[in-house]
Amino acid sequence: CSHEMAAGILKQALAMGMMTEYYHYIFTTLTDAALMYDAVHVVSVAVQQFPQMTVSSLQCNRHKPWRFGTRFMSLIKEAHWEGLTGRITFNKTNGLRTDFDLDVISLKEEGLEKIGTWDPASGLNMTESQKGKPANITDSLSNRSLIVTTILEEPYVLFKKSDKPLYGNDRFEGYCIDLL
Repeated sequence: CSHEMAAGILKQALAMGMMTEYYHYIFTTLTDAALMYDAVHVVSVAVQQFPQMTVSSLQCNRHKPWRFGTRFMSLIKEAHWEGLTGRITFNKTNGLRTDFDLDVISLKEEGLEKIGTWDPASGLNMTESQKGKPANITDSLSNRSLIVTTILEEPYVLFKKSDKPLYGNDRFEGYCIDLL
């Protein structure tokens, strides 16, 4: 959902008393379009840097690697630029994106506020003051049952594929389920 809709949902949750330390929400932003733009841009730059590259017709029953594949991947891994989603750099070995950071936000009465950051090098860095909060939130949750409400949304929550009938929470899998 949109940034504004997420804020509206959290404000309603606040009005219903569902914004205590016992409730947790995971929202994702609409970054798919920005990520897709950055991906297409990286590929187009690699193509422009390799003008002698040719592509032969695809044969589905042949498992021969593309002769320019290794060089093309090297060009993509060498990308360094500021994209819509932040710094674009890749690990030279595995090709995964590196040198990026994520913002941690919280709904306050005044609206959404950045309360921390996460990056692969230094991990989670919370900048919000933790005054009046228990030292370890897991201690306050000990021996408590929590009710988690969500919707089916791949890859976060989806029905588990199985040959046998599944019941209750065993019917579900996904990123959010793994976090629980």
